[in-house]
Amino acid sequence: INFSINQQSAGDLTELNSIFKTLQKDENKKIIDIFVKDLKDRLKEKDISLNITEAAKELITNITYEPTYGARPIKRYINNNLETKLARMIIAGQLENGASVVVDDSNGEISVESSKKI
Repeated sequence: INFSINQQSAGDLTELNSIFKTLQKDENKKIIDIFVKDLKDRLKEKDISLNITEAAKELITNITYEPTYGARPIKRYINNNLETKLARMIIAGQLENGASVVVDDSNGEISVESSKKI
């Protein structure tokens, strides 16, 4: 495939690149907080509280950091690993209304521990 970019198009691409700055690794935790807040809000409907440790955020950051793709790997990881685990726990009856959930790093993997609120 042959193609060429004229001078104007090259300038447009440079300008576009300056609009969307590359995501920095330290910004990942803020993005994780945004995605987790959405999950917390959905769990609140079932009277389930969710807390995520700094260690878990660091683990997710290390696993998902890819400057080229921005926040997409974070969202995908949370969907595939955290939300799926929680959904399976709810379906299996391991996570009931009134439960409290802690998400943590357990030897390089996300762990989900629950307990009934008192």
